[in-house]
Amino acid sequence: MIKLTPLKDRVLLKYVPKVEEKKTIIMLSDDKKSDEVEVVALGTGKRDENGNMIPFKVNVGDRVILEKYSSQEIEFEGEKYLIVREENIIGVLE
Repeated sequence: MIKLTPLKDRVLLKYVPKVEEKKTIIMLSDDKKSDEVEVVALGTGKRDENGNMIPFKVNVGDRVILEKYSSQEIEFEGEKYLIVREENIIGVLE
């Protein structure tokens, strides 16, 4: 269980181990890290102009693709994580 909770509309992500074979998607990358990350925690949420909570469109366990250069990399308890705003997630892999 993660002891780090992102705030507002932020999402905590962890790199998924890189797999050589992809069946339905081709990603070009200039580094050795996986292009795919997994949602491990959701923030506290964001409110609209009327004060209503906007539900997240991603869930813990989803594997997602991000906009390039949209994340903040952190290290917590010896593991590397990314924190992004939900709006910087461009797709959910199924």
